[in-house]
Amino acid sequence: MTNQEPSATKGKSIIGSLGVLALVVFKYKVFIITFGISLGAYALRYGWPWATALIALLFVHEMGHFIFMKAAGLNPKAPVFIPFFGAFVAMDKLPDKESTRAWSALAGPLLGGVVAVACFYIGEANNIAFLTHAAYFGILLNLLQLVPARPLDGGFVMESVAPWFRIPGAILLLLIGYLMEAWLLVIIGVVSLFGGRGDDHFVVKASVLDKLGIFGVYVVLLIGLLCVWFFGMETIAPLSRVQ
Repeated sequence: MTNQEPSATKGKSIIGSLGVLALVVFKYKVFIITFGISLGAYALRYGWPWATALIALLFVHEMGHFIFMKAAGLNPKAPVFIPFFGAFVAMDKLPDKESTRAWSALAGPLLGGVVAVACFYIGEANNIAFLTHAAYFGILLNLLQLVPARPLDGGFVMESVAPWFRIPGAILLLLIGYLMEAWLLVIIGVVSLFGGRGDDHFVVKASVLDKLGIFGVYVVLLIGLLCVWFFGMETIAPLSRVQ
């Protein structure tokens, strides 16, 4: 009788753990499925090490959005991944403050960019080729997100600071898309250029102090990522060579 009690307790613990695991999988099934599909798609193209590093960096970027949205009470959902397009975080509540929307958008490139830079230098210092390449590509992705054109993060950030930025931002995105032969970026640039400003209605508009803070962080992050990206061009090998 005494010997059976530990076994019964252990069995209940295992069943309970499996139940919790099942609930977690059910709750985050979209995240898990899209994460797995994207990881597999990148792995087929670039190999598992590079794909794992890149997906991790994308996840960090989206968690930047998620963490700030959660702190702001916007009830964000788990990230959803789209192979070769990126990922996004949806939210149940829309922000009533213009500055909250801007910081929510900026939080992704901020966390994602800082971690990508750290991984780039860790990869370089330790001669980890796949990490260096994936981090360098992650820096580029975060830089693209800072272009002030909707629906990129930079579009929502700078729209709160100075809406007219969307015009040069859309033109810059058109140029980048043309030079990179990334026609999706060209389409986004056209939509951003002729789509006009969003019809968002905020209860509290961004103050001058809010705008200065948002713009200051945006500029520092942009310059920092550009410097790493530019100086890293001399040491990075083409992504196509990564196996």
